Amino acid sequence: GHDQAVQSMTWSHHGEFMVSADKTGIIKYWMNNMNEVKKFQGHKDSVRALSFAPSDLKFVSAGDDCVIKLWDFETGKEERQLSGHHWDVKVCVRVCV
Repeated sequence: GHDQAVQSMTWSHHGEFMVSADKTGIIKYWMNNMNEVKKFQGHKDSVRALSFAPSDLKFVSAGDDCVIKLWDFETGKEERQLSGHHWDVKVCVRVCV
């Protein structure tokens, strides 16, 4: 599991994976049987929201570091960063990519 409090989680639309994130910015992937399959530092601070694209190929995360990030689900690599928010980002909307 996470070493710090979980701040956000979401299931993929197909129900095969769950993504969770904690107050240190760690993002984790889980299979639907709760086996952890990936872990990485997604943000510098707490992640407040996660949302999958309808295809489940991408997801977005929003955090207290004032950044929204677009991720490739398979690779776990950041594809785009939306910065310039001058306050914590606590919600994110569904990505249509």
